[in-house]
Amino acid sequence: LDAATSRGVAGVKVELKQTGTTVYRTTTDELGNFVVEDLKGGAYTVYYSLPGDFALPYPQPLHKPFQLTAGGPPVKLDARMIQAARITGHVVDGKGDDVPNAPLELIGSRSGFRGNADSNGEFHQDLFPDAFLLSAAPPLPLKPPKPEPRGDQVLNWTRTYYRRTAARETASKIVLRPGQAIEIELKLLPVPAHAIRGVLLMPDGTPVPHAAITLMKNSVGLPRFATESK
Repeated sequence: LDAATSRGVAGVKVELKQTGTTVYRTTTDELGNFVVEDLKGGAYTVYYSLPGDFALPYPQPLHKPFQLTAGGPPVKLDARMIQAARITGHVVDGKGDDVPNAPLELIGSRSGFRGNADSNGEFHQDLFPDAFLLSAAPPLPLKPPKPEPRGDQVLNWTRTYYRRTAARETASKIVLRPGQAIEIELKLLPVPAHAIRGVLLMPDGTPVPHAAITLMKNSVGLPRFATESK
């Protein structure tokens, strides 16, 4: 059934599995009904899928494993599916130019996405309807922004949350409803940059040339900066 309309969903693939292996397959009719007959006795788990059009309201499998007894009464199963939502976006810099391959993070309470924008700074994703926090980080390397007019403060790009804030606490949530498709633009935010200089040494004091150095925030998340020692 469609969770929003309670109407049957046609063309849903139904798979019955035992120990992770599919042993029976069928497809729902125009009213969303399906029947699998002549099953052998044993424990089964059922999975439903309709790629590209619907998402399940709960992680699969929707039903707990159930036991069938040969010659016993039939088992009746009901499942409700909900239309997926789609977000399409574009990551740009301060001038509105594309930011290719920008690392993305979309966080919801039941689903999410981590990946990268394409070579044009664009992305799209089908998701379970939910409220999401969207952020993009500057890819490495990305040319730093120019200083503000009449200023000498060095700037650099930072992870930016929708709508253009560097703080997750002040980010705006993107609410996606069943079947909804939205388009957004996420513009990276420039912030004052600071320098960190150091020397990498072996325990005996010998310098370590060409070592990969990555700066992380609180030791978690995506790299904020990467270079190598001289």
